[in-house]
Amino acid sequence: MAASSLVAVMAAADQQQGSGVYLNHRHVFGLKADVRNNIHFHDENQVIYCAGHNTVQYFTEHKAQRFFPGSDGALGITCLTVSPSKRYLAIAEKAVEGATITIYDLVTTKKKKTLSYSDIDPYEFVSIAFSAENKFLLAQGGLGPSEKHDWSLVYWSWEKIVWSPVRESPRSAGMPSTR
Repeated sequence: MAASSLVAVMAAADQQQGSGVYLNHRHVFGLKADVRNNIHFHDENQVIYCAGHNTVQYFTEHKAQRFFPGSDGALGITCLTVSPSKRYLAIAEKAVEGATITIYDLVTTKKKKTLSYSDIDPYEFVSIAFSAENKFLLAQGGLGPSEKHDWSLVYWSWEKIVWSPVRESPRSAGMPSTR
């Protein structure tokens, strides 16, 4: 039986039982080039990078991968960063409803927090960075539908989800302020 026929039979059987067809990643190749800070060394034997709508942690010694999937409804990953302690991974995603940042614990692989800031209504965060002690996250918003708060900086105490707008940058031909 051809592979496509086998998949069709399995899909039909799943639909009869009321469940859908699920695909699991085994290995992902490629690098998403339009993501800022799209590749990081986690340690000597681990690399973290974006591929499609996933962030991949690749273990070079074992040739194995761990996946951090993008959020449902998001339009794509815009940037990522790893904390100085190498414990946390932050992934920024763009969306029509507003940009989000998801923080994962790289030791347990669990999602720690999802951050958004509707007061500045950005479609995307264009840059994110952890503080030296990993307690704070700084994010620069991009363009938003209101155009009132474009290129604003937001400073989060992310474990407590306390935020503070740092500065609203003046809109200058669609580019962030360099002051």
